[in-house]
Amino acid sequence: MFYIRARPNIDLGKRSLSRNNLLFGLMQRMVLVEKVGSGIVRMKNAMKEYGLDGPHFDINNNWFTIIFDSNKKIIRDYGNQPFCSTKTSE
Repeated sequence: MFYIRARPNIDLGKRSLSRNNLLFGLMQRMVLVEKVGSGIVRMKNAMKEYGLDGPHFDINNNWFTIIFDSNKKIIRDYGNQPFCSTKTSE
C-alpha cells in the first residue's frame, strides 16, 4: 500500500520527502538520483537568470500544480520553438 504525504506550503522547495521510499532507495542505489530536494530552488534560480517571474504553486492536500507565466521577450526571441523536445517512436 502506498501513501501520499501532503506537504504544507511552507515546506515546498525547502524540505524533501519521498512518497515511495522503496522506489527512491532503488533509484538512489542505481545512481539515478542527484541533488535531492533541490529541484524547486534550481528551477526558481534558472527562471530568475532568464528574467522570468518565479513559478506559482497551486497546492491542496493531495498534490501541487506548478504554473509558469510566459515572457513576451522569450516568446519573441524563440517563437513557438520548444525549449526541449521529446522524440517518440512506435
